[in-house]
Amino acid sequence: MNADRRYSDFAELRSQSVSEMRRVLVNGEPVERAWAGWSLALAIGAAANEDLRNAALESPTPGVRTLLLVILAGHGERRLIEIFAEDDPDEDVRAAACRNLAAMTSGDDHGAESLLTQRLKSDSSAVVRAEILRLVETGRLRVPLLLLEESALDEDLEIRTLAVDVLLDRAAASSVFPAVLEDRAIEEPDPDLCLRLARAWIAAGGSSRLIERLASDQAIDAPKVAAAVQLVFESGSRFPWAVLELLAERDPSIDQGLVALVESTPEPPALSFLLRIAGGRPAHAPARTETAAWRRYWTMSDAAEAAASRLATILPNLEPRGLTTTDMTHVAALAQSLARSLAMSREIELAEDGVDLDAQPPFEQPPYYREGHLLLATCRRLMNGRGVDLA
Repeated sequence: MNADRRYSDFAELRSQSVSEMRRVLVNGEPVERAWAGWSLALAIGAAANEDLRNAALESPTPGVRTLLLVILAGHGERRLIEIFAEDDPDEDVRAAACRNLAAMTSGDDHGAESLLTQRLKSDSSAVVRAEILRLVETGRLRVPLLLLEESALDEDLEIRTLAVDVLLDRAAASSVFPAVLEDRAIEEPDPDLCLRLARAWIAAGGSSRLIERLASDQAIDAPKVAAAVQLVFESGSRFPWAVLELLAERDPSIDQGLVALVESTPEPPALSFLLRIAGGRPAHAPARTETAAWRRYWTMSDAAEAAASRLATILPNLEPRGLTTTDMTHVAALAQSLARSLAMSREIELAEDGVDLDAQPPFEQPPYYREGHLLLATCRRLMNGRGVDLA
């Protein structure tokens, strides 16, 4: 026997004697030890367990220990698997041991369930905790609801996501959206997981509750509120303005979403909101170097454009006497903004393409230009009816 012999593949080692397999299992390179473990188990079955146990306990290589645990689990070495699940210094080995332990036991094995539950509760590694949550997700392990709720608050995103997945499955089965997931939808820092939670909450009939929570906390980030408002709109849910106005004018990105939720025949306060937003477009854009101001300018412009689009179908049906003095101030501001924007568009088209938009018949004008003039005409009609001049 050559004590220094090396092997290039599993098949070569598999053809050797049992004594040679044992030698390589103890003294070989890491990959050779793994091959030796498999070869020995195939050659003599459970009679190899003592050799495999010793090799697993003594191997310095996590990959070798992981592979040997698969063999030992198949041979029923449960206690050794439990030791590795609790005590191995490598997180991947502990995770593999937990997975093997679950594969060895049935659903009513309280000892294994207790050990795995404890690993989920106390293991410092997110790799191990995630492995156990995947066992829960696939129905191979049951853990207390409180532990799942605690996992949904974990600092690791993968852990939170897995816990949320399990809780959402349970919520779908029970038709009750858990309070912990309501809180998570509001407080979750990851945008994608936050949207998933909000979407599930809405699907469970929680649109009203979601809007109430968003309205009650002024500290919630504007992008999160805006995204939730958009989901509510897409769901087809609608609310009285008394509820929605609690979200209004916090941030232009939120206002743009609220514009879509205003009814086609709006309550007076909702109409006033649309007029304020539509007439609030900044007259001048900041320099591109002023990044925050530049972004806010365009967000305000988008919100103003959305509000103006809604007003284009609402204002033609109104009479001047139906608007308050404050509303008329905003109508005048909208008219000024429209006149300024349309004049600028005309100048750009004339300078760049030599086309005078005002000289074109309406059916040839770009839709934005034609519709802008129609809205401007409506604003002027309302202003004339109240004796308001366009300054």
